[in-house]
Amino acid sequence: MIRHVVLLDFLPGTPLEHVEGIATALRALPERIPPLRSYEVGIDLGLVAGNAKLAVLAAFDDLDGYQLYRDDPVHRRII
Repeated sequence: MIRHVVLLDFLPGTPLEHVEGIATALRALPERIPPLRSYEVGIDLGLVAGNAKLAVLAAFDDLDGYQLYRDDPVHRRII
């Protein structure tokens, strides 16, 4: 199994609505990318200063599945 962990931060002043829009778009990816075995997207609650604003946790059975996700054109557009 391959696990892919991403922590994203945004420029100061980035509206929460922008971060939420990215999270929503990312959450739709499992419907189009079957090799995603598990996929979680979370927005930081702001409880601790300095944390990343968005986290993505993905799991794949193999390298081919990860590469399909990595190279997917919709995924590329979102990131």
